[in-house]
Amino acid sequence: TVFSYNIDDSLKNSVTYRGEATAEGFVSAPTPSASASPAPSASASPVPLVKATIKSITVYQGNQGEEQAKTTYNFNFLGTQIKTLTEFMYDVNDTLTQSSTFRNTVTTALIAGVVKGPIKSLTVYKGNQGEEQADKTYNFNFLGTQIKTLTEFMYDVNDTLTQSSTFRNANTVASAKIADVVKGPIKSLTLYKGNQGEEQAKTTYNFNFLGTQIKTLTEFMYDVNDTLTQSSTFRNTATTASTAIKDVVKGPIKSLTLYKGNQGEEQADKTYNFN
Repeated sequence: TVFSYNIDDSLKNSVTYRGEATAEGFVSAPTPSASASPAPSASASPVPLVKATIKSITVYQGNQGEEQAKTTYNFNFLGTQIKTLTEFMYDVNDTLTQSSTFRNTVTTALIAGVVKGPIKSLTVYKGNQGEEQADKTYNFNFLGTQIKTLTEFMYDVNDTLTQSSTFRNANTVASAKIADVVKGPIKSLTLYKGNQGEEQAKTTYNFNFLGTQIKTLTEFMYDVNDTLTQSSTFRNTATTASTAIKDVVKGPIKSLTLYKGNQGEEQADKTYNFN
C-alpha cells in the first residue's frame, strides 16, 4: 500500500497494489531464477520494473492524525476497472458504524469517472474504535430496491471469523430500509477456516425454504493462492429433520462445481450433477 499526503501532512489517499510496489506504483518484473547466484564476473544490472496492479484506492477525510477512510474504490483482479465503491460512516467517537457498497455503472479505472449505481450491500459494525467488526450485512437485489437477505457474523476470542448465518427477509413489502427488515427463516450457515484476516469459507449448510431442516452441505477447496477452485455438495441423509449441524450425516455427493477466474472474482465454470 502506497500513501499520499496533502500539503498539511494529512493523509489524502492510499493505493493498494497486488505485490510489493514502489511509491510510483511499480513492481519488480519476474526473473527466470530469483535464487540463482550471478557469476563472479557478472556486473549488477538494474532490476526491471513493470506497472503494478491496483487492488483498491481509498480516499480519506479529516485533519492530520485524525484521518478516516471515506471511500474505497475496488478494482477487478487485473486492475483495469473499478467494480464497486464503498462508503464509510462513523459516530461522534470516530467509531466505524456502517459501510455501504455500490456498483459502478460505467467502465473506468479512474475514480473521477465512477458513476455511483445501485447499492449492493450495507454492513453494520460492532466494537470499539479501532476494533470494529462486521456484525450484520444486508444484501440487496440487483436494482438496489429491496433487501433480500441479512447475514450475521460470529467471531472467536482472537477476533477470527468463525461462522456466518444468512436469513431471508420475511417482510412482504419491498423495502430498501434496514429498519423494515423482518428476520425470517435461516437460508444457510457457513463455517470458516484460517487466521484472522485470512478466513475462507470451509463448509456451508443449506436449509429448506422454511429453515426447519438442513438439506445439503457444500465443501470448498482452494489453491495455494487462496483462489476457490472447487466445491462439492452432499446430501444430508439424517432421517430426523434437524437444524443443528451436529446432526448432519454427510451422504452421497449431489454435485461438483469447478471455478475459473482470479482470487476474489471466481465464477462457476462447470457443474457435474450426480445420480
